[in-house]
Amino acid sequence: MPRHAFLIGATASGKGEVAFRLARRMDAEIVSLDSMKVFRGMDIGTAKPPEERRKAVPYHLIDIVDPWETFSTGDYVRLALRAVEAIEGRRRRALFAGGTGLYLRSLVEGMFDGPAGDPALRARLVEEIARRGAPALWEDLRAEDPDAAVRIHPNDARRIVRALELRARTGERIGELWRGSSLRLAPGSYAILGLAWPREALYKRIDARTARFFARGLVDEVRRLVSDPRGLGRAASQAIGYKEVIEGLREGEAPDAICARVQRESRRFAKRQLTWFRKFPVTWIAAEGQDPEALAEEAARLWAKAEGDAAEPAADVSNPCT
Repeated sequence: MPRHAFLIGATASGKGEVAFRLARRMDAEIVSLDSMKVFRGMDIGTAKPPEERRKAVPYHLIDIVDPWETFSTGDYVRLALRAVEAIEGRRRRALFAGGTGLYLRSLVEGMFDGPAGDPALRARLVEEIARRGAPALWEDLRAEDPDAAVRIHPNDARRIVRALELRARTGERIGELWRGSSLRLAPGSYAILGLAWPREALYKRIDARTARFFARGLVDEVRRLVSDPRGLGRAASQAIGYKEVIEGLREGEAPDAICARVQRESRRFAKRQLTWFRKFPVTWIAAEGQDPEALAEEAARLWAKAEGDAAEPAADVSNPCT
């Protein structure tokens, strides 16, 4: 029975506003589904909820590591499942809110505790990809582990390397380990809801929100972060908004030009997010023309329906706004 829920959507789709209201309606605690909100000090460009909201509704997995530290998808899944267990112990619901598709996939499809990496072996595989190309190594993977190859894109060099590394070190097929995954939410314990916007309306929201980030001091926030001797780690430095500001400052660009760069990359990111979400059974809510309170009301209705009547035929999961 889907006691918990996801509220997903592209960047700037209004997930944070709606999630806050939805959590209050459903007596839920919010678990962030955002790979950059985990980093302390990265506040403006990640649109973290303000302190007053975090006092009114419990939030989890926000501000849990420093920006120079590493934080993996496995780290996220373990902490998220731990949070859900605690939330269930309080007899409350968990509302996952955010737009990181990899986190969504890992929670619903599962992960496994693989062995620690072998830096030397990985370096050799990376070198081989540089020499032969990722698709060539993907063909090797398909011969070794067909189940893994089905789930890994031929150009996804990082995952190809990991699968081949595991095979070489342990003799195990990563596809077999995926099938036995235990690190995931219980099947049927959640509903997936999404906020859908027509593409042009979403892009206008992205541009407007980016302009607000700059007005609130995103450039100064980035300057403060990079001035720390410990710097930004690989993940944090690739965050949309932060990466472009860092590059723009290095190249001496004017703030308006940097803002335009962030807007452009954010629109591209939104397109990639929507591609990710097509892989999941999402019940989409048409957001245009509705205020956050009305959207929260509709999301609460759909969540309650899924929770109380899971035996009914599935709702229409097509996106009405694409």
